[in-house]
Amino acid sequence: MVEIFIENIIASATISSGLDLVVVAQTLPNCEYNPDRFSGAVFRPDDPPVVILLFNNGKIMVTAAKSVADVESGMKNVESKLKDAGLIQPIEKDGAADKEQTEKKTKSDQEQDQDEDQPEPEETDAEEKKDEKDGESGEEEDLMN
Repeated sequence: MVEIFIENIIASATISSGLDLVVVAQTLPNCEYNPDRFSGAVFRPDDPPVVILLFNNGKIMVTAAKSVADVESGMKNVESKLKDAGLIQPIEKDGAADKEQTEKKTKSDQEQDQDEDQPEPEETDAEEKKDEKDGESGEEEDLMN
């Protein structure tokens, strides 16, 4: 049987509804952010030996892990550092965050949604008869030419 070696485990998670990557890079040691080269911040903690990519939408990816324990340790490490710095808030579970986002809809958004939900007004009998009459007169003109 072929011997299998784990070289690289990649895992992702969402730790916040958003991150300011400039502040994150200034706060975390061994963290780089160069938006001209890559859209995420790159954090290399001393322990565990992993690379953590952080994105402005609050998602993170742990790469270069050799074990699931390294993944978990890396995620806990970055999450605690960001929480301690006040850069993230815990994400609510069971759809509470989605409910909060829904409640934040502005009044104009709600009005626009209501307008879109309204059915198109149907043509009245008078409008239908006018359309039919216009169509007949067009046919007569075509025959005359």
